[in-house]
Amino acid sequence: MNSFLIRAARLLDGNGGPALTDQDVLVRQGRIAEIGPAGTLAAGDAEVVVVSGSLLPGLINAHVHLRHDGVHFEEPPDQQILTAFANCRRLLTHGVTTARDTGGFGSLTQAVRDAVASGLMLGPRIVSCGVGITSTAGHGWVRWLRADSADDLRRACRRLVEQGVDAIKIAATGGSMPPGSNPHSAQYSAREIAVLVEDAHRLGRRVAAHAEATEGIVNCVVAGVDTIEHCGWLGPDHGLLVDDRTLDLMRVQRTTVVPTLCEWFRTGWENLEALGSAERTSRGKLPFLGPYDEAPAGRRARAAVWGEMHRSGIRFAAGTDTWDPIQRELELMVGLMGVTTAEAIVIATRNGARALGLGDEVGTIEVGKVADLLAVAGDPLTEVAALRRVDRVWKSGTLVVERGMVKG
Repeated sequence: MNSFLIRAARLLDGNGGPALTDQDVLVRQGRIAEIGPAGTLAAGDAEVVVVSGSLLPGLINAHVHLRHDGVHFEEPPDQQILTAFANCRRLLTHGVTTARDTGGFGSLTQAVRDAVASGLMLGPRIVSCGVGITSTAGHGWVRWLRADSADDLRRACRRLVEQGVDAIKIAATGGSMPPGSNPHSAQYSAREIAVLVEDAHRLGRRVAAHAEATEGIVNCVVAGVDTIEHCGWLGPDHGLLVDDRTLDLMRVQRTTVVPTLCEWFRTGWENLEALGSAERTSRGKLPFLGPYDEAPAGRRARAAVWGEMHRSGIRFAAGTDTWDPIQRELELMVGLMGVTTAEAIVIATRNGARALGLGDEVGTIEVGKVADLLAVAGDPLTEVAALRRVDRVWKSGTLVVERGMVKG
């Protein structure tokens, strides 16, 4: 469809302002051509699509892993392709029109990205980090590139650019997969990470960093990393350790934090509220807890810190890491970080686009931008759950989801 007009009862443009009522959005050649009060645009014979609920920008999931289903992590290559195909369709049904894959296997995510871009398969716009970079015996070492020095990091960055990645992912601290790395300490110094960042930026790529430990977060921000993934503020004694000077530098540098609450608060974490510490310890590491065996109170305290960071002006974007719908990530932000629903929408649209370097193209409903649009039933400003009621999704002006089902 080259030209059509959406008549929306309620328009949320992604910039955080109040909803506009009874608005028309004219789409031509996949882009937003005009916006105005209902009935004021010269749309000619363009088809009119009525949205009785709310129209907002397509959502952006800034932290996914297309190659797995959130349960099985070492599938054979052919299974990974099928899983990625299914995950692309799943993202569309969540209203996600842009997704960043933050660490895959080989060149799988570049192949998926290109297949989506060429129309061979349906899916959101994919930003691929290819395989991640980690240290020997570090987080993700089984499937990622290993680098143990500044020179290694530079070579790994250049190798990934040769493989056609859109961004670079580095594990700046240990993590949970496979077991053995230390999430409470840094894997690289600030100087080593700075070498990677300098080369990535020279080659036009942004850098995302898996960073759980405070030491690693500090090193990443000092080095100029673009997005901090997870941002655990884990101290060496397993408690929270927030560095105020790093917070100040985040604000100055416009560092984006992608906290992945869905990973920290995996489904079932609430059940631990009823357990004593001794019983938690006796049960061992529980898979629904996310990457680290920690009581719910500690996770709530971390989320409260993120909320304070957001209110202080640090930019946040939304990423699930798990295969929960991104709507759950936003609901956790509202419930645990204390952001408003309007702020959560900005986090999942405009902020995500800017974090990925796509702010000039997507993330808001503005004239000239790509027509990535989401129609939901109800008013998400008064009920965050309305974001789950996906009706239609347009990607680059093409209807890809109708009545919550993928078309094609």
